[in-house]
Amino acid sequence: MAARNFVNHLAGLTGLTVSLGLLIAVIFALAKYTVINGIPVFAAFYWQVLGASLILMTIITWQGQRLSMHRHHLRYYMIGGLLGVSAPQLMAYAALQHIPSGLFAVLLTLSPIATFLLASIYERALLPFYRLVGIVIGLTGVSIATFSGFNINTNGAAFHWLLLAFTVPLVLGVTNVYRSKALPTDAEPLSLAAGTLLSQAFIMTPIIYFNNDGYQPLVALNPVDFVLLALAAATALSYLLTFAMQRLTDGVGFSQIGYFVTLGGVIIGALFFDETIGLSLLLSIALIFTGLAISNGHFRAGQKETP
Repeated sequence: MAARNFVNHLAGLTGLTVSLGLLIAVIFALAKYTVINGIPVFAAFYWQVLGASLILMTIITWQGQRLSMHRHHLRYYMIGGLLGVSAPQLMAYAALQHIPSGLFAVLLTLSPIATFLLASIYERALLPFYRLVGIVIGLTGVSIATFSGFNINTNGAAFHWLLLAFTVPLVLGVTNVYRSKALPTDAEPLSLAAGTLLSQAFIMTPIIYFNNDGYQPLVALNPVDFVLLALAAATALSYLLTFAMQRLTDGVGFSQIGYFVTLGGVIIGALFFDETIGLSLLLSIALIFTGLAISNGHFRAGQKETP
């Protein structure tokens, strides 16, 4: 029974890590497409988040549920949303207009290290050494995939855009620690996802209103509008998976989706931009999964460390 529970947990956590990482890679690609095809950054972000929150609220209503409005939940929605939704996504939108998406994907792989260090600072003690070993093995694996799958260069990007992109994994590290430590135990992932996204749509509404950039979705029915709809749907699913995963692991475990974001970038590059994938990708994938298992404690007598 214990062995079966361990296998089920491993499959669930690993499956969520892989699925969420690949989904976020798709989200970044869709986001880049929208902004380079004429949708203003703030507008693209606003309609992405509003559309995703409306999708989740529709599901909540259809299931006969209500969004939790407890004070602790509201605080979690707002702080978690500012750290994990608005800040990194707006920074990503801005940076991706000026730097290669491959380079941005590389920088995202720094989030596990950032999360490990920030979690250690928060706990006032270095986290278990085996977790760092797993992170380093995973980082090695994703580095092999990156430098064999991407032609990494800065394309002459200005230093301040590179610095902005570098800041994203640091913000994600802070988010991973906060979401793990402040996670309400009495709220469902669907409610947490909807509340988080809705809070950001709420605070962005006056900005969009006074900015008056002129963009209105689904008026001219341009192809980019339908991409934006797909972006909203993918975002809704990603945050539902995010809060489902938060219940299975801590911030360090969650941060390792960054490896699969980068792998997703390699795959997208091969499928849509004729970039080459070498045999070294197989070694990369093996190292990433090995590092993931070590960091999450699955090689320690079948016991996962308690978050």
